[in-house]
Amino acid sequence: LEYRAGHMAAATRLFQQAEVQASTTEPAARAKALMGLGSVALRDGRAEQAEHYYSQALDAAARIETGGDVGLLGNAYNGRGVARAQLGQLDAAASDLGQARMTMRRTGDTVSAAMVGSNLGRIEGLRNHWSQAVQEFDAAIEVFRRYQVFDYMAATLASKAMAELNMVQPAAAAATIERSVPLLPRLEDARLVAVLRGAQVEVALAIGQLEQAEQALRALPVSGT
Repeated sequence: LEYRAGHMAAATRLFQQAEVQASTTEPAARAKALMGLGSVALRDGRAEQAEHYYSQALDAAARIETGGDVGLLGNAYNGRGVARAQLGQLDAAASDLGQARMTMRRTGDTVSAAMVGSNLGRIEGLRNHWSQAVQEFDAAIEVFRRYQVFDYMAATLASKAMAELNMVQPAAAAATIERSVPLLPRLEDARLVAVLRGAQVEVALAIGQLEQAEQALRALPVSGT
């Protein structure tokens, strides 16, 4: 909850406490704590450290007596895939994300599988495969809409709009980013709001709406909030 609200210091403290408390007796809880620390590291731009945390989480999840919790493995593969993408290891990242999506589909975790799809879309974007990226984003957005996962939906709409700008489809990008406007009051994370507002600025500039671009700039969260 602290992480989703953007309270990184509080989230880190809780994840660290959980990792210590579960270090010897609760491998599943330890894996979750390590993944939490990996998530914070990703957000802070510490991709190498994040990859290390997620690799540890994979080891912990694989050693559970039941033979491995598939849901934990899927989330750990997803996080490590994102970290490897940030490190520029795109083939390794795609492999991890493919493993993540496969395991999540096996457990019927539709929302987590959509989250992986959104991350795969970003990798396709890094490869300049914009059409494939948009396909991944569309599928993920529909799941997030259906289950009312507003933060992931907002982030993926922003990514899709940027992909459409790269495809020189500014009208489509404008329609995509317009869908994000009703989500803004529901978002607690100031950094996510900034990402969304930044995308609005880019789209408004692309279609020549300078007044809207200025309004989006003025609505950016103040640094440090």
